[in-house]
Amino acid sequence: MAFNARVGNVDDHPLNHGLLHEGSTQHMWRLSPAFDITPALTMALDPRPSGRGPALSLATGVDGTSRAGAVRLIAAASHFDIGADVAAYWLRVTAKLVAKSWESMLREAARTIVASAARADQLVADTRAAFAYTEWLAAQS
Repeated sequence: MAFNARVGNVDDHPLNHGLLHEGSTQHMWRLSPAFDITPALTMALDPRPSGRGPALSLATGVDGTSRAGAVRLIAAASHFDIGADVAAYWLRVTAKLVAKSWESMLREAARTIVASAARADQLVADTRAAFAYTEWLAAQS
């Protein structure tokens, strides 16, 4: 849920998560690699970052609400057996990495699907709001 918030994927739901079984004799399960992650262009309705973070489709706390701001995610980390210091560090590092990389990665991917530089520029502009909170968060650290 923290990664989804960093990349503007507000349509996170239980079917976006999977487990992989490792080994036939050992009953070992692990979280699958991420899939079905799409930045929400509808976040452009209010692109201003706030400390509350984006609202995801899944609840991010025991109160059932879905805001995914850094403070809330750090508070929820203990439910996943992750310490607050580790969660805060991960959020800072990930926010900086995503903020630094998303645009160049999108432009690289767009080269294979759009014919013109103008269309790629528009795609980046349309997607920018999905990363506004992460860019704001990265600038705070």
